[in-house]
Amino acid sequence: MQASAFALLKEGPLNFLRLMMNPVAANFRKEVINAVLATDMHNHHSIISAFNIKFKPPPPDAQPPLSGLMCKNSCTFSDGNVLMWTLDDDARSLVMQMSLKCADLGAIAADYDIHALWVQRLQEEFHNQGDAEKALGIPVSPLMDRTCVIDALAAVQPQFFKDAALPLFKSFSSVFRDCDQLLINTENNLRRRLEVVFF
Repeated sequence: MQASAFALLKEGPLNFLRLMMNPVAANFRKEVINAVLATDMHNHHSIISAFNIKFKPPPPDAQPPLSGLMCKNSCTFSDGNVLMWTLDDDARSLVMQMSLKCADLGAIAADYDIHALWVQRLQEEFHNQGDAEKALGIPVSPLMDRTCVIDALAAVQPQFFKDAALPLFKSFSSVFRDCDQLLINTENNLRRRLEVVFF
């Protein structure tokens, strides 16, 4: 998929990369590929763990960074909190990966009505895949069978929230506190999902 995206970028007006020097363009390509690969759930917890280690909160008695360092490598948020970590290449890469992971799971952190709409769309996508698998005469993948009486997606969703979404949004919003609405919405949506499944 990344190769197709970069092939499109080489075409005419889409090619903003032509303005970049080769080393910069190569680094941009590497970072985009790493960020996209980070959305693979196989590496989900290892990326969150690396992010948590890299952005471990400083001890309460830590000295604030020097003013020059603060200007270059910190962010001040609307609530007055200051991000004081040194943003080296690894840190920037992790922030990009985590940002794209949050976007990838963004429907989970949307307002409930939007979240519910995306769950319906996901269920339809799963059912379409199940229909295609049946038409090919191959076993229907889990969660894909539209003839299943139990709403399998609704049944597994709370566990996905707990195992994947909540750890992601907790970690991200602990560093980027202006993004705490992602965590608040995810917690609210989980609560509403549990009401749907169990009541």
